[in-house]
Amino acid sequence: MLHAVLDIAPDLIVLDFAVNSDTVERLKADGRTRHIPVIGLADIMRFAAGGSPLPRPAVGSGFPHVLVVDHDADTREVYAFALVRSGFRVSIAVSVTDALRKPVS
Repeated sequence: MLHAVLDIAPDLIVLDFAVNSDTVERLKADGRTRHIPVIGLADIMRFAAGGSPLPRPAVGSGFPHVLVVDHDADTREVYAFALVRSGFRVSIAVSVTDALRKPVS
């Protein structure tokens, strides 16, 4: 995962903490990735239901870019909706293979 994050250089990382808690620890321990905000899927679901805004990293004058990858169309749409409402540019992929084909913008 760390190599993918370094290659893609995202403005935000969204993870399922229950599955990826060790990944979060590794990302925050590495000086090259500790500046990237990491939020959990539950945070997106709370925001989509009317909760508090998601953290929005500063990336100059543009909007931060997030790539949402999930096999379930409904899940992708909920995540994308919440992220767009928080001021993110969102790309959607249905699989890791599909995500790797997406241009980084």
